Amino acid sequence: MTDYVGLIAAPDVQTSWPALLRGSGVACLHFTHLDETQQRHGLSGHVPRKGLRTVIHADGGAAHWQCLRVQDKKLVGDTERRERKLVKDYGALTFRLRSDRPREDLEELIRLKRAQYLRTGHPGAPLFDERYAGLLQHLLDNPSPSCESVLSTLTVGSHLVAAHLGMVANGVLHYWFPVYDEAFSAYSPGRILFRQVLLAASGQGIRTIDRGEGDTQAKRDFATESHLYFRGLVSTGMQGRLLEWAQRVEWRLTNQSR
Repeated sequence: MTDYVGLIAAPDVQTSWPALLRGSGVACLHFTHLDETQQRHGLSGHVPRKGLRTVIHADGGAAHWQCLRVQDKKLVGDTERRERKLVKDYGALTFRLRSDRPREDLEELIRLKRAQYLRTGHPGAPLFDERYAGLLQHLLDNPSPSCESVLSTLTVGSHLVAAHLGMVANGVLHYWFPVYDEAFSAYSPGRILFRQVLLAASGQGIRTIDRGEGDTQAKRDFATESHLYFRGLVSTGMQGRLLEWAQRVEWRLTNQSR
């Protein structure tokens, strides 16, 4: 469920996985999404994967979009054309960076996301577990000044065309759960939603939109920079080594059965 793993600490703090595990009382840890900046703390991993993000123009989202018009005229023109076509076919669009009916919209986001997972062959995705779905509701109901859950929506009439639930912290919007109604796929609603989020972001103190791990065309369309994530399996002590061995055996058997 997380797009980031790492130690929350001052930049000069140095440690290691064994020391961190011993201090936490954890014998064995399997992690993914360890950001490359964690290396400054002495924490590293394996199997690097690219992550993409959009650093918004200093003059705001509108200025950023105009710069993008020069850099990628085809992308901007096509996105705006599809948005106009959507309005022509279905009526005026309504965008809200923060939903005015978060409980109902979150339920619809989860329904659409589950349908997407089934279409793309991920029937075991976390959101099929009600505990994880409940976590999203909990985050939405309990905002913190330093880390807020934000549910954004794009609608025509009363119909949800696209939505996104993410977390905002320190000026960064972590683009976590984007989804759209498949019935509107011809209009590229994900792109339209991202454009609207981009235009509204700087007015809400958001300076960067982080798309998390993965290098896809949808993420590359608006990316301005990349960074690396790592994964790994670490342990300490005899119990930890036994757990690590058992985990590796389980992975091997699972891969052989596929």
